[in-house]
Amino acid sequence: MRVINKTGGVRWHLDALPIAHVAYLLDRGYNGIIRFFKAVEEERGAAIIENALSKSGASVLSSISAAKAAAILNKVSAPKAASIFEEFGESSAEEIWHNLSESKRSVIGVLLSISCISKVLYFGEVATWRMSASPSSYPTGIGGDSSTIWHCDLYAEKVYELSTSDFSVVRSADSPGDMPLGIGGDASVMWHCDESLDKIYQLGI
Repeated sequence: MRVINKTGGVRWHLDALPIAHVAYLLDRGYNGIIRFFKAVEEERGAAIIENALSKSGASVLSSISAAKAAAILNKVSAPKAASIFEEFGESSAEEIWHNLSESKRSVIGVLLSISCISKVLYFGEVATWRMSASPSSYPTGIGGDSSTIWHCDLYAEKVYELSTSDFSVVRSADSPGDMPLGIGGDASVMWHCDESLDKIYQLGI
């Protein structure tokens, strides 16, 4: 792989350069780096990314296939991978994220939940990248299972069924009291509690 200067001459033969020199070129945005990364094997790509600035690494990995970028990041240390994810745009990050190994997602998820909470949520052993605005401004309870999400909001004084695919409102109803604070259940039953009335409820589905 060659990098061409403005006059059309060959400036660098990337394949012959040491890893540190390729990382240097990557940090300065020379032409040819993206094509080089499409062809490079995971081990060498990971070593180059380890030696490159996070912002430069994110820029290049966003420009190659998600599968190829993930294969390289799977070989990169967790702190370096997390710092690169902080620089990704959301769409690139999500696509690459779902191509990473489960073990790598779990380790990176812990770091991102501390340093970049707006991008990743981490629960137990599983890290995910899905989030959405709540239907109203004071969400106080959520529950359900893989097929049903129940939710309640104190300011709106409502209970909701949300879509499991995009968290949009499927339906809603007024809550029994004016301080709904907890909700749970599954597709066949909904449990709910209200602080102002000191009551718990089984609500009709």
